[in-house]
Amino acid sequence: DHALFIAMVSELKRKEIKLKARMAGRGINNQNQDLSKLIFKYDVGNDLELFDEVNDVAAFYDSIDLLIVTSRAEGFPNVIAEAMACGCPCVSTDVGDARFIIGETGKLFHVGNLKMLVDAVISFYIMSEVEWKTRRVAARNRIESLFSQTQCSTKFSDLYADILKRS
Repeated sequence: DHALFIAMVSELKRKEIKLKARMAGRGINNQNQDLSKLIFKYDVGNDLELFDEVNDVAAFYDSIDLLIVTSRAEGFPNVIAEAMACGCPCVSTDVGDARFIIGETGKLFHVGNLKMLVDAVISFYIMSEVEWKTRRVAARNRIESLFSQTQCSTKFSDLYADILKRS
């Protein structure tokens, strides 16, 4: 939901919270007429950078303090797991597996709810440096504990063993 993300940038700007927001993905560029109209409507041209597809995602995640996902629907949002693996906390809509992936390391908000989104972002903005670092480490540790290659291999082995027992 690009409109929600851009509205969030505008609202944070209105609240005098200084930030430089970044949007990335296929078609996220200045040639995108719909995005350009929203950016103009909300007057956030100086507060928002647009990146098309990003080739070095680890470098991109390292360049941001917080990943914000405003999707209206998801299955397993890989972008959240990737960001967390790089130590980047996440704020996301409560869709698909976002709640399971994020756990207590980030914040969730209801689809389309600008107030909840802004409040979630502000909660990170006002964190102490110690708490912020703790969240970053917790995000990475959560991904390592749930989705490491060893964990996934063990889970698949257990699943196959269970299937064979039933046969």
